[in-house]
Amino acid sequence: MSYKIGVRIPEKQDWIEFREYVKNKHGQIHSMLGYELTRAIEFYMKYESKIDLETGETIKINQELNDTEKVISALKKESEKVDKINKKELYAIIFEATKKDDQRKMNHIIKILEGIPLITPLKNGKYSLTDIKHKEITY
Repeated sequence: MSYKIGVRIPEKQDWIEFREYVKNKHGQIHSMLGYELTRAIEFYMKYESKIDLETGETIKINQELNDTEKVISALKKESEKVDKINKKELYAIIFEATKKDDQRKMNHIIKILEGIPLITPLKNGKYSLTDIKHKEITY
């Protein structure tokens, strides 16, 4: 069930840039704006204390972020070979990078990667690696 909200934000340009980001990513604003806003809010609430929001750099606080960095490196290499992977392939990459076979932790890492965004879920059940391929990633 959806829920309509109305808020004021300090900087109009932030909203314009966010809407443009959604339009560029999905090709439309309708129905995708709320989806991306929800992902951004969830990501912020969970990780704002672990990421320098000014620079975008991760602050290495715990093993979870180290695991995520390992997965990002592995996906970056995979993106040089293919543009899309299915969930089973994504799980295999996460397991190989982290040596952890916990479904919840794997899904958690996937959620992080979607929130940054470095991977994009597609309607056919696959994930696009286009975002991770074209981003400069530094630790």
